[in-house]
Amino acid sequence: MAYQQISLAQLQSYFYEQVGENQRFWRPDEVTGILQESLRVFNVLTGFWRGRLSGGLTVASQVYYPVPAGFSYILRIELNGRQLESSSLWDLDYGQPGWEGTTGLPVAFAPVGMNQFALWPQSAVGGESLEIDGVVTAPVLSAIGFVNLGQDELETILDYAQHIAQFKEGGQEFEASQESLKEFLKEAGQRNGILMTSSKFRGYMGLTDRKKRPMGVPAAQVGAR
Repeated sequence: MAYQQISLAQLQSYFYEQVGENQRFWRPDEVTGILQESLRVFNVLTGFWRGRLSGGLTVASQVYYPVPAGFSYILRIELNGRQLESSSLWDLDYGQPGWEGTTGLPVAFAPVGMNQFALWPQSAVGGESLEIDGVVTAPVLSAIGFVNLGQDELETILDYAQHIAQFKEGGQEFEASQESLKEFLKEAGQRNGILMTSSKFRGYMGLTDRKKRPMGVPAAQVGAR
């Protein structure tokens, strides 16, 4: 479905529709905070807002580089227009012992936390250009006129917003909002294949290949009883 420009006022209106138009229980500034958190969580799980930024030039014998401001996390890096392989510190530590001391033309990168990445091998001469693709921070609702969302994304974000909001009410209302949370996570999982490979995520969503038996009922045995 085509994307549409949605203002903060429209988002607040959609939210109030979700919660029965109760504008006295949830203040507009409170709703803005709820919607902002929903955008950020949705973005972290799905990588919805993406961008490309320059990482500057490599430096001879330098291993670690800062992630440009504005990225939540990086997805891919190009060096002189050539895509680098994605690795991890664990793979480098155990697969390439002494990797921090090797020099040459970098062929791989590895994230180091949220604000750094490493290149392997370290550049021998420096001066190669770095272009970085990543997930940018979610739009700040109070600082923009509109946010671009499709109908599916809008409904998913509102599901999570409703779940957060019901925490204030507690009790049965909050318990009932667990279904909205599951719908949100289900949609996020469909958009992000990595989530679907997580055993914890699949278990939480009830997605398991194991057949369940009622507790306390022994498995059927062959032979006389």
